[in-house]
Amino acid sequence: MAFYIRILFEIDSNRKRFAMNRFQRLLIFSLLLFFSCEVKSQYFLTGSDPSAVRWKQIHGLDYRVIYPEEDSVRALEYYKSFLAATPLVTRSMGSAFPPLDVVLHSYTTRSNALTVWAPSRLEIYPIPPDDSYSQQWHHQLALHELRHVAQIISLNQGMTGTLASIFGQHTTGLVFGLHLPKWFIEGDAVYSETVWSNSGRGRDPMFRMKSKAWASSLQKKSYNQLLFGSYSNYSPGAYNFGYEMVTLGRQIAGVALWDSSTRFVARRPWQPFAFSAALKRQTGLTTRSLFDKTLSSLKVDSCNRADFLPKSTVTIYEDFIRPRIIQGQVIVAIHEKFGERADIVAFDSSSMIPHTLLKPGNIASESFDAKGQWLVWTEQEPHIRWEHQQFSVVWAFHTSGKKAFRLRAKTRWFLPILSPDVNRLAVIEIGPNGRESLVILSFPEGMFLQRMDVPSGVHLMSPVWFGDSGIIFLRLDESGKTLVAYDIESQQQRLLYDFKFRYVLSSAVIAGTPVVTTELNGEAVLAAVTPSGLRLVSAEGFGVNDASGDSTGKWLHTVYTPEGYRIVTHDCFTPGILIEKTSNWRKEDDFATQEMQLPLRIVQADTSIPGTTDYSRLSHLFRFHSLAPAAYDVTSQEAVPGITLLSQNTTGTAVTSLGYRYLNSIGNHELFGTFDFYGLYPVIGAEATIARRQTIFINDEGRNELNWTQTTAEIRTYIPLLFSHGNHNYGLTPQFSFKGEWYRMDDGSAFSFSNDTYQNLNLSLQLYHTNKSSVNDPYPRWGQILYGLYRQSPFGGASLGKMIAGEGIFYFPGFMPHHGFRLYTGYEQQPAGMSYYGYVVDFPRGSNSYRLPNRAAGGITYAFPILRPDWDFGKLAYIQRLNGKVFYDANLGWHSHLNHYSSSFGLELTADCHLLRLIPPVNTGIRVSWLPDNQLFSVEWLMVVRFDAI
Repeated sequence: MAFYIRILFEIDSNRKRFAMNRFQRLLIFSLLLFFSCEVKSQYFLTGSDPSAVRWKQIHGLDYRVIYPEEDSVRALEYYKSFLAATPLVTRSMGSAFPPLDVVLHSYTTRSNALTVWAPSRLEIYPIPPDDSYSQQWHHQLALHELRHVAQIISLNQGMTGTLASIFGQHTTGLVFGLHLPKWFIEGDAVYSETVWSNSGRGRDPMFRMKSKAWASSLQKKSYNQLLFGSYSNYSPGAYNFGYEMVTLGRQIAGVALWDSSTRFVARRPWQPFAFSAALKRQTGLTTRSLFDKTLSSLKVDSCNRADFLPKSTVTIYEDFIRPRIIQGQVIVAIHEKFGERADIVAFDSSSMIPHTLLKPGNIASESFDAKGQWLVWTEQEPHIRWEHQQFSVVWAFHTSGKKAFRLRAKTRWFLPILSPDVNRLAVIEIGPNGRESLVILSFPEGMFLQRMDVPSGVHLMSPVWFGDSGIIFLRLDESGKTLVAYDIESQQQRLLYDFKFRYVLSSAVIAGTPVVTTELNGEAVLAAVTPSGLRLVSAEGFGVNDASGDSTGKWLHTVYTPEGYRIVTHDCFTPGILIEKTSNWRKEDDFATQEMQLPLRIVQADTSIPGTTDYSRLSHLFRFHSLAPAAYDVTSQEAVPGITLLSQNTTGTAVTSLGYRYLNSIGNHELFGTFDFYGLYPVIGAEATIARRQTIFINDEGRNELNWTQTTAEIRTYIPLLFSHGNHNYGLTPQFSFKGEWYRMDDGSAFSFSNDTYQNLNLSLQLYHTNKSSVNDPYPRWGQILYGLYRQSPFGGASLGKMIAGEGIFYFPGFMPHHGFRLYTGYEQQPAGMSYYGYVVDFPRGSNSYRLPNRAAGGITYAFPILRPDWDFGKLAYIQRLNGKVFYDANLGWHSHLNHYSSSFGLELTADCHLLRLIPPVNTGIRVSWLPDNQLFSVEWLMVVRFDAI
């Protein structure tokens, strides 16, 4: 019996794993040059828009807005908003911006925006959110995202600026990611959207209440938990609590605090934890002590939970959202339990214990309604090929049935509401051009009945039926929000209440009276909209929301507690006192006044609006943004001396790298280039190298030196198809590649190549199906992955033979929640002798490869969580979860009369953690394998750095 120890490092980037030397490459780049190590894989590809999109542009001096032709009205709104926001967001941070590209992904159905550096651009998902606050989405995104640009620009000076001028944009991007904590990045952007508008999340009581409730809860809290989250305990996140920390720091040290801190980081990017050091120099507080001080400032007495539903002694965080009363006594709601996928539950009228009715797909929490025995909601579904094309589809479920169904595929319907007689369904429809309509359909047939269009720039929210022939909804435009009633028969609209920029959301009708969630003294309350004004209905816990009633006079709503949203029921409805008509956010108003007193850092010299022109994809195919003083060697999978020039076009469809690699001390070196294009249905790629090779050998004639040129060219194409339906993902990826290698010995050499040409054709197909899973599941509960590969050299040159290979992976649920089985099987057949082809089928873990032309392999793994401890070791490490795996692997190889069987079984113990407060999560631990054929223990240290999880 013996032991040997092996160390394995991996970096998981875009779900591809590379070996130990890639981790070394990251380490070298991080320590020496402070920029990203992503030389082989591209920086940040968000996806592709449909190839049929005809792109247009509004190209000014400061911004270029790139957009689909049909979205010209919104594109102009964004251009104007960015021009107006620039001098505002830079008053207290940053300096002059470089010209920026802004890309509108108009065919998506999610509401978001990204500020990306390397290459610099803003990516906008322009559809407004269902729960938008009282300012238009393009104003909100301009104030928020341009503050991120100001943060980045403030780093572009000192040592960071010097390195960026040499090595490009990824230098600034790496310093930004290494040093600026996410709570500051997002909290400061929320500060910007708040002080420079009449709304913003800083004036949203439901946004603010989550930090107050968390600070007041009894659960374990730490600074690292805020930074990186937890698998067992809820935290409000970087946006919510970050805003509280940013504003408290602002109150302590003044308006210049955060700009000074980022400039300190820019000058000293080599200093560990430079941002915390900068904060301490100015306030005497580190980032952790500012966190503790913010917690203390927000803590209030917790609310009485005696009347909240469901009744439970369990204090795990879980939300019950959009509760509805059906069949007179049953309550149904969306249930979001921390760390789990959302489900739809019903409350039994006697025990009030929720039971699951069904698990939907990617449900939108604001888009749920129920009446009679029917439930309706919307789910986001992707296009099978284009990541930047999605649909919002209405699903329905009858409580006496067993299966949900879609009303219609490939729609853009939001916020479905059932009529009192359950014969009609109203939805908000939003087209790719941003135009919105209230659409009434028959139910459950989904046939069109009526449409009410609204002007461009108007956003409809929170619709609810007002009797049998009316619908009320919130209407958002440049003047703020209004509550409007629409009469279906006369097709006329009537103003019920003008909220202007006051917070308001979630309209309802109870006992014939409109009810909304609004703000009173910084808290979310329920108010009835009456002829005399707003009257208080309910103010409980840390805030209330989601009022709903039925025809019998019963009504309910949710109340926010430190353990999440709970439900409160009432038997009668009685509006109370009149409440103030205007909001009062003194701290935010004071900040805005102080910011206005600062001098302008940027004065808009040109506010004219340029005309619209075509955006040529061909002329914008290349955009070189960064230079790396290293290269990636595919053969050895390690960073080597060299230089790499990186390009990614603005629309994210073309990725290019060009460079030079010096491979070893005897002079092997090469020029290389790669290109991948994602803008067509098949992804197309090419790669080429021209290399000088040298080898030295000694024989009877003495020392011999051989020099030759090796030229390699490869083309590849694949079609990544995804079919997402409800709770299931299906995928299909056919792939083709062809590679040629040509060898030419130098003139005058006494030697020559017996074969100077090699060709390699690869055909592969991957099929998969998986159930959607939660973050706590080690594997999908159910899933199948099948992969087949065929290789050969079909044309002239040296024959490499043929290879076939296949793999199958199957997932099954384990014995307990968040446990799972993974079964693996594989087969490959290669040419005998020295094969040109690499391995495909796995070898037993812990063993060394023993190669034979024919191999069959199999294995079983059982994965399970051990503990979710949230161990906090300060700046050194934060351990979120401990995991275990037990496994058994077997491999049989054969050729002619020779057979070789090998196997292993063992245990893996790993930890999910963050090291040195760096953003990429790390999974590290040990694997102990017993190799019975060799009577040998193998001990391996495992490490995976997951850049795909950033």
